[in-house]
Amino acid sequence: MISYQDFLNWKSDPVTKKFFEDVEDKIEQCKQLLVEDAGKDPESDRYMCGMARAYYNILATEFDGEEE
Repeated sequence: MISYQDFLNWKSDPVTKKFFEDVEDKIEQCKQLLVEDAGKDPESDRYMCGMARAYYNILATEFDGEEE
């Protein structure tokens, strides 16, 4: 297990920040593709919705001790 300070260091690391920025960009890309292509292929629409949900789940991940 890592210490809370290690977690804070990780969270403020430039690589971590860039990763989360990229995840947010992926969410926006999914939303844009859905807006542009909605209804053309329902299976693709559902896939993009699932991808967006997965990216949201990454952003919403909570870590033990994050509230300390």
